[in-house]
Amino acid sequence: MDNISPTSNRRIAPQLGFSNSTDPVFIIGYVIYAKFSLVIFFCGAIFVFAVCSQSLKTTSDMMQIHALKQENITDSLTGMFNRRYLDRRLKEETQRA
Repeated sequence: MDNISPTSNRRIAPQLGFSNSTDPVFIIGYVIYAKFSLVIFFCGAIFVFAVCSQSLKTTSDMMQIHALKQENITDSLTGMFNRRYLDRRLKEETQRA
């Protein structure tokens, strides 16, 4: 095994294109990332799928809530506003006046 002194390492690093002693760490990190990039990509895809499915569920829930609110204040047969709507509007108008 060769005996390499710390001063000889400083001379080798510029020849390899490393600007300082931390550059090899980044290269090793990139190699590890390249090895596990498919796993990272797959996990990212699962995350995006989960967020999209939750967004879809939230949107459908909001649409159902809006439909229920409309059904609550209108008559299903005639489509006209009912007594609940009148009571709520009277309360809003008296507070506004």
